[in-house]
Amino acid sequence: MMHISNTAKDTTLLMPNTQMIGCAQKYARTAILEAAMFRVTMESIADAVITTDTHGHVQYLNPVAVELTGWSLSEAVNKPIADIFNIINAVTRRPALNPVMRALSAKAVTSQANNILLISRDGTERGIEKSVSSICDADGDQIGVVLVFHDVTEQRKMAEEITYRASHDALTGLVNRSEFEGRLNRFIKNNREVDMQNALIFIDLDRFKVINDTCGHAAGDSVLKDIANIMHTCIRTTDTLARIGGDEFAVILYKCNTQQAMKIAKAICKSVEAYRYVHEDECFRLGASIGLVMIDKHWTSTTSLMQAADSACYEAKNLGRNRVHLYYDDHHLIGSQRRETKWVSRIEKALEDKSFVLFCQRIMPLKHHGLEHAEILIRMLDKDGTLIPPSAFLPAAERFHLASRIDRFVVAEVFEWMQLNKDDLSHIENISVNLSGQSLSDPTFHSFVFDLIQTTTMDFSKLCFEITETAAITNIADAKKFIAEINQHGVKFALDDFGSGVSSFGYLKNLDVDYLKIDGQFITDLLKNDIGQATVRCIAEVAKVTGKKTIAEWVDNKTVENMLKKMGIDFTQGFLKHNPAPLSFLLQTNCSYARSTEKNNLSKIGAFAA
Repeated sequence: MMHISNTAKDTTLLMPNTQMIGCAQKYARTAILEAAMFRVTMESIADAVITTDTHGHVQYLNPVAVELTGWSLSEAVNKPIADIFNIINAVTRRPALNPVMRALSAKAVTSQANNILLISRDGTERGIEKSVSSICDADGDQIGVVLVFHDVTEQRKMAEEITYRASHDALTGLVNRSEFEGRLNRFIKNNREVDMQNALIFIDLDRFKVINDTCGHAAGDSVLKDIANIMHTCIRTTDTLARIGGDEFAVILYKCNTQQAMKIAKAICKSVEAYRYVHEDECFRLGASIGLVMIDKHWTSTTSLMQAADSACYEAKNLGRNRVHLYYDDHHLIGSQRRETKWVSRIEKALEDKSFVLFCQRIMPLKHHGLEHAEILIRMLDKDGTLIPPSAFLPAAERFHLASRIDRFVVAEVFEWMQLNKDDLSHIENISVNLSGQSLSDPTFHSFVFDLIQTTTMDFSKLCFEITETAAITNIADAKKFIAEINQHGVKFALDDFGSGVSSFGYLKNLDVDYLKIDGQFITDLLKNDIGQATVRCIAEVAKVTGKKTIAEWVDNKTVENMLKKMGIDFTQGFLKHNPAPLSFLLQTNCSYARSTEKNNLSKIGAFAA
């Protein structure tokens, strides 16, 4: 609060004429000096200052106020403050309450207000912070108002930029995971008592890593921005789209029933599938595996919602990818998920106790009698001594990222076994060990294998690593590097499930493998399926041209075997010639022992097919 002295009027009545004149001159000089000092002070400070009378009419503007408002002092004097100090709310864009008029009515200091924009005379907008005080004389009577404000436009821009970067993905401009989960959490809390349908979509791009590894990260970034724009066209303006991971996206669909949500999710699927990325004359396709969860008042946790959406997305991938899977919270699925989760602890314990057991299945030549080939298979030993097949626990291992740890166990056991029995393996040409996609893309697993090679004494040319076509294509850069480095030590490679991918032959030239294992789906109905026969013939021809050997798996019929032989296939694997047996069976040099004896032995120890 500013005070003005009125001492002169109290003392001059008691003075003689000459003294009164002298005092008046003195006080006049003092007043002039004070006015000059006031003006100099106001002109030197960095803040803008405007003073008004008790009617809200402008009396003074300092130079900073002149600059910010666009009004000169001479033009502004005696004009209403609202004409000179034109402010709006930065959020609503509506006129803001004038602080001078409020101070005149309240006769007190008013605090600063946020989100205020000053509109200058030429229309320029500036963010400001302000404070207002009453000007009072010595008796406490209000004689005007002083308004002080300063430009905070740049500070607000910086603060907004920091806030934006903290809540948005830098590449796509979409909401990021942290902001998305915060919004989802607020949404759940606000709608807990409202029986209203909404939906959550979880999107995982299929085959994106192929583009990233083949074309480079710049190309991958370009694709992600394109996909973000495509998804934007599929959702409504009321929905929230976010990038929550490398190639993972999510959407909150507000006020959306199941039918509408499914329609939007399928539109995203279709639009992503239609997208093409062209790089150096190569055309790449993507897909979108989508999990959809309907949200109602029964959901109380962001974590559980995201887990449900992720689970549905995982199921979409299992069912063939590039599709939408709706999450059903029924007893069957809950039981299934719980059982799958329980496998995690069982796998952990089996790794700790080394209660995994290695089996083998022979791979038989069709064209000649030569050295033996075999594939290593894994079983889990249960508490009662029975053997659990890999189909029971490997899906959970893949999902919960334990596959690489299982691979480490198997590779270490095989290396130890081959070193221990190196003098008894002269009849063996290849022992194949399967590697998961997780291991293929894990540099620490690569180092683990290299260390074993350095510390193990054995003939590494007898070792063959099998990698699935899908894993190799998905991690093609990692696959090429790993194969090249391991090949230097004589280790061979086989491409498993060949023919199952959409670009099998296109990627074959980039992978230096020794064997192609034809996907069993082409073999099971080979006699009746003309397309399957044509595919197998084509694979055999390509293998011959590229100098690779072919292996047909799942062969359990002599007629099929004969057909494969005529097609030029080199090896077969299946129940026709060999049921899986304990690894020690490979030490038997006679590979033509009676299958009936083998079956009897296997029935006693509970062996399962691969």
